[in-house]
Amino acid sequence: MKAKSNPFRSDQVDKFRYRLEGTDWSSLYSRFKHHGRRGAVVGPHGTGKTVWMEDFRQHLEIQDIPTAWIGFQDGFNQQDARRLRIALHHLGPDQILFLDGWEWVPRWTRRNVYSVFHSRPGLLLSAHRPTRLPTLWATRPQPEIAQSMAETFLARSLTPSEESQLQTAFSTHQGNLREVMRTFYLHFAQT
Repeated sequence: MKAKSNPFRSDQVDKFRYRLEGTDWSSLYSRFKHHGRRGAVVGPHGTGKTVWMEDFRQHLEIQDIPTAWIGFQDGFNQQDARRLRIALHHLGPDQILFLDGWEWVPRWTRRNVYSVFHSRPGLLLSAHRPTRLPTLWATRPQPEIAQSMAETFLARSLTPSEESQLQTAFSTHQGNLREVMRTFYLHFAQT
């Protein structure tokens, strides 16, 4: 199958949005404000932290709450340090900084970020483990979300063979949805 026809291609996966359970974005923003507009989204790799942050950011921007985004996906180098310094320097007084990939930020840089936001509101970061900031939301591996994603992309229910493949991929990749969908992408690429 050609890449552009593959139902698990990256542009399809990127369209799948976070599904809140037991709350809504407005309630989460109230909680964020209660914590001084500081917080963290915490969870294992590939469980939706970035998508959650994108969706929360969109909710805030619809309400004309200014935001800025900086992300680190594959490490932290001198260029990343420079990008972060520039972002911190140019951040408006009411702007909320979304910092995606806290686990990549070195300890000395983390201290600098914490010191900037000690007396200033407006920081939301994603991390694999709890941070010094209050946990606003915790993501977790969810096999039912993996199945929902696969069925959405296929526009049909999974066959018993595909369900088995999904369970194996979910277990192998410890609930990392990106990797589970990549497994299906590779499977369909061979058909």
